[in-house]
Amino acid sequence: MKDGEPVHVPGRRILVADDAPECLRIVAWALKKAGMWVDLAADGIEALDKIEASRESHPFDLILADCEMPRMGGLQLAQVLRAAGIITPVVALTGHKQESLKESACEFAAVLTKPISPETLIRECSRILAP
Repeated sequence: MKDGEPVHVPGRRILVADDAPECLRIVAWALKKAGMWVDLAADGIEALDKIEASRESHPFDLILADCEMPRMGGLQLAQVLRAAGIITPVVALTGHKQESLKESACEFAAVLTKPISPETLIRECSRILAP
């Protein structure tokens, strides 16, 4: 894969957790347009429930999680997953500059700052999911 060249990974299962309905709508639209299967969660607790429910039959290939959500944010979600031995890549979605997440970077496959262009979203997801 050349730098900047998109990799097509249709059919991959992605869970998007964000408490902002507009963000969920835009991210889901872009991922579905790229041929990915998308499920949505309003916070980290709902995301954990969906991850657990799908673990045996159709586990998620990638998780996108807003860093600041009610009940449980993206960093805590990633930490809970790692503690449970779940190694699914987690991408942080944040409205803050990436520098504020430097010490948490080891928990995330990538950190994307909102607003995220559909092109950047697909490029990063494809990079992470590339074989």
